Amino acid sequence: MSQKPASAINYRYLKLLILDSLIEKKSTLVKIVAALLLLAFAQGLFVLMTGPLFKSMLGAVQQTRLVLLDLAPKQLAPYLSFLEGISLPQDQVIHYLPLTILAVGILQALASYLYQFHQQALMLHVGSRYREKLFAAILNQPLERLLLKSAGEWMSLVMNDVSYLQSRLSDLLSGLVKDSVSVIAAVGTLYFIHWPTAVAITLLSIPLMFGTGRTGKKISHYAEGWQRNLAKMASILLEIRKRFEFIRAQKGEAAELAKFEELNRSYYKNIVGSIFIRSAFAPGLELLGFLVLALVVFLIGKGAMGEGLVEGDRILQVLLILGVIIRPLKSIGEQVSRLQETQGIIQRSLETFASVEEFIKVKEAPRLQRIEALKIDELSMRYGEGFRLKASGIEIRAGESVAIIGPSGGGKSTFLKCLAGLYSPETWEGSPSWSLVRDSSSLVSQKPFLFSGTIRENLNYGVSEIPDSRMQAALQMVSLNAELENKGQSLTTEIDFLQSPLSGGQMQRMTIARGFLRPHSILLMDEITSAIDPAAEEMITRTVVSKAREEGRILLYVTHRLSQLEIFDQVWFCESGRITVFKETKEWQKSDRVQRFLDSESHA
Repeated sequence: MSQKPASAINYRYLKLLILDSLIEKKSTLVKIVAALLLLAFAQGLFVLMTGPLFKSMLGAVQQTRLVLLDLAPKQLAPYLSFLEGISLPQDQVIHYLPLTILAVGILQALASYLYQFHQQALMLHVGSRYREKLFAAILNQPLERLLLKSAGEWMSLVMNDVSYLQSRLSDLLSGLVKDSVSVIAAVGTLYFIHWPTAVAITLLSIPLMFGTGRTGKKISHYAEGWQRNLAKMASILLEIRKRFEFIRAQKGEAAELAKFEELNRSYYKNIVGSIFIRSAFAPGLELLGFLVLALVVFLIGKGAMGEGLVEGDRILQVLLILGVIIRPLKSIGEQVSRLQETQGIIQRSLETFASVEEFIKVKEAPRLQRIEALKIDELSMRYGEGFRLKASGIEIRAGESVAIIGPSGGGKSTFLKCLAGLYSPETWEGSPSWSLVRDSSSLVSQKPFLFSGTIRENLNYGVSEIPDSRMQAALQMVSLNAELENKGQSLTTEIDFLQSPLSGGQMQRMTIARGFLRPHSILLMDEITSAIDPAAEEMITRTVVSKAREEGRILLYVTHRLSQLEIFDQVWFCESGRITVFKETKEWQKSDRVQRFLDSESHA
């Protein structure tokens, strides 16, 4: 399956993963925006209030009363006409203005608190929903794409990356957004006080933003690299317990250590590169801010900013605003560099959503419909490097059973997995539709899987609550009920994923019982008796065929036991991805292809 370019998927899923989660918390989002607006208002008001304070202090020796409108910036005078004619004693103004500025500071602190509180609550929600959607996307992956990553890489993606992303987004909102709002509010206020200076600062910021983007791409590249290496190291650690006996038996400790050290060195190299650029970026941005300040002061001294700027209160206000702008530049630089790291991490998770249409559209619930017959006129699919599976002329009715035989690697398991929906066919002509066959099939694999939990939870997995009596009957069908009772085990017995108290044969029989507890019309069983004692194997096979016939199910049964073929209604031979159908059980004995297979099996 072709991968879509990163640039194509980067923002197609932004709405799905992040924006939709933000919209789910509309009230919190409104509170955050309100807090930011209040913060910007308080920031601008603080700067504007310093002008009247300076005016009152500078004019105290000349006037006994101060007209309030004269203290306001000239640009705001038309909007404050209600203050016209109102004056206060100079000593009151000098005392009230600092208190007013203090009140504005309290307002700013309150806005900052409200913003921090609500943004952290919002980021917790976004992180939680992001992880859920990411896991849902993994469950919807085609099997061939799912197998491209190891278990450790998927774990790292869902757990480590999302936790890091949640932390980074919270830091970005706390630092980058909040500080950016302060800078924007300060520049906006400067447009009221002296617009030529504001325009100069705006123009000087353009090359600054361009340089920020180029530096950010390098940081993003390093972030993607060290996250990939971290995922691979997590995979090694996750799988070492499963492979420990093999490693120890084959004296493979040195090889495993060398592999881990190579990944760790690569991880270290990427981290060092990211830190070097990020550490230099923030101080560099701060230095550029001071250069802008020096340039503006130089232009003021040369009179290039206009004559009115040199008035005492206005020059002090401009310098105060420049200080407000420069102060958070270092913090903004650090957050921008981390934003690029976050983008690199987001890119890894977005690659999981390669089929955006498949994931976004609402999927229908599986249709558990009774299937009376399965007919495949033509089926073809590709799998792996150059492997192609073809089948035609297949027809089987409910209650009938099919034995599928053939050499290893011939496509038997792939065929069953295609019917079960693990692989998608390129061509499907038949009835019912492939999607209905997929939804109506239950696959029992040759590798029995029982997860950590009770026997009841394992048998009941994926379906509505099943009565204990049905579970006991299913266990009795595969002669497992008495064995469990003899060991003092029951439906409440806990099973450990890695250290199960059951033998391999018992685990296979339990998965057979679980398969029959599914309500599906088609049972797909792939060498389900390979670990069962030979003495009981034929009995289990006969029981499975008889039970499927009794319940009116279609049974497709992969086996290597040629002596049991007369039990089945049909025999299908699968070799090199091609399926040959023998509707009469004796027909297969006349086939040259089957005879060659039988000869090779007998020599083996």
